Amino acid sequence: MPFTFGEYVLYRGKSLYTINECQIIDSFQELIGDLETLTYSSYLNELIDIATVNEESNRELFKLLVSTYYLLRHKVIDTEILIRAFELGLLKNTGYGLILDKCVKCGKSINKSNYIDLNSYGFCCSDCKAHLSANISYSTYNIIKYINNLPFDKLSRLSLTKENKGEVYDVLSKLVGQSYSRRPKSLDMFNYLIKEE
Repeated sequence: MPFTFGEYVLYRGKSLYTINECQIIDSFQELIGDLETLTYSSYLNELIDIATVNEESNRELFKLLVSTYYLLRHKVIDTEILIRAFELGLLKNTGYGLILDKCVKCGKSINKSNYIDLNSYGFCCSDCKAHLSANISYSTYNIIKYINNLPFDKLSRLSLTKENKGEVYDVLSKLVGQSYSRRPKSLDMFNYLIKEE
C-alpha cells in the first residue's frame, strides 16, 4: 500500500530493509478510489522519491506530504491547485525555493513581474528581462507568490482559470524537471488522457 502512513520498525539487511513491525496510522485507502486521485497521489510519491536522499530526514517535507494526502482524500481544495502548492513546498524544502520579492538579476525589490529566469529560480524586473527569461503573465507571478506564501488550510479560497492553471503548471513542471536527478513521469499518461477527452 504505497500511501500508508504508519510507524514502522525496520531491520537493515545487507542491501534491503525488512519490516519487522508496523502500526498503521492511516492507510489513505480512498486515494486509490479514482484515476485522478490515484495518479496525483502516485505523482507525490514519485516527487518525494526523486527529490530526497535515502536515509536523510526531512520532517517538513514529510508533514507536507501527509497534509496533502489528507486534503486530497477530502477533496476540499481544487486538486491542481493543491498539487502546485505541494510542488512549491517541495522546491522550498529541498533548497530550490523561488525568489519572489526581488529581481534575481539586479536585486531590486519587485511586487510584479512577467519574466521568470528558470535557471536562477526567480523573477526579473522589467529592466533586467534577460534573454534567458521566459515570459509569463503578471497573474501567474501573483498566483505563484500567493500560493507560495499561503498556508495549506487557506488554499480552498483560491480559484483559478484554466489558462492560469496551465501557465502555473508549465512553470512549476519545468522547475521540478530541472531541479532533481530525473524528471517525474507519473503525470504524463494522465495528461495525455485528459487532452484526448
